[in-house]
Amino acid sequence: MNKYSVIKRAALLGVFAGMAALTVSARAETIYIGDAANYGADLLANGKTWIAGDSASKVTFVFTQTDRLYFNPTAVAQQLQVTEVNFYAASADASNFVRPFVATWTGANTTTGTNYTLLWIGDDIAADNVAGLKNITIANAPIITLNAGEILVAGYCAQNVGGLIRNDGAPSGIPDYVRLDVFDLGVNDHLSNAALTLDRTMAFNIGFVVIPEPATLGLLMLGVVLIVSARLLRCRD
Repeated sequence: MNKYSVIKRAALLGVFAGMAALTVSARAETIYIGDAANYGADLLANGKTWIAGDSASKVTFVFTQTDRLYFNPTAVAQQLQVTEVNFYAASADASNFVRPFVATWTGANTTTGTNYTLLWIGDDIAADNVAGLKNITIANAPIITLNAGEILVAGYCAQNVGGLIRNDGAPSGIPDYVRLDVFDLGVNDHLSNAALTLDRTMAFNIGFVVIPEPATLGLLMLGVVLIVSARLLRCRD
């Protein structure tokens, strides 16, 4: 095997490996976090029903149950793109709205506001006076950075007269962060301490995808460079 064949083979392996990694990443499924994370976009799967939520002028929730958050298991920072918000709403007039957000959580006390650091706060999603499933695609989907070992959680604020977002009335195992009658997002990128906790499942989640690491793109480009180099060497000889 001559030197050109060796270079060409290495280059092709680099290209194929890069393309395979990119293909897997491109096909990566949306990851959901939030109280109804296991339902994804279809909050009515398998005949699921939701009861009317409690009425409050304003309410802030954060969901920290182990199976409803995301942990970066890698040794490097990940780039995540927030793509969708899903919830099941009660009938409510347009004065009501949902304001979704994501934050890191230290894993410590769920009611302590400084244990959360806000990474993204979405625009208000207005109620439309129609009860039912709401699947919202995030315009100009934001990209956030989640460092190695960090925990990502979902939450929302809601103008909640009439109980805008429904729940299933069943205990979830771990109380949610709940703060009533005030929105204080963005104060030094943290929340205020929660006034109370509630143990039940709200019909709400946020979806995101993991963006391919730069190393994957670099592997593909290295393969291309090696192929070009092999051709140049052949031409010189």
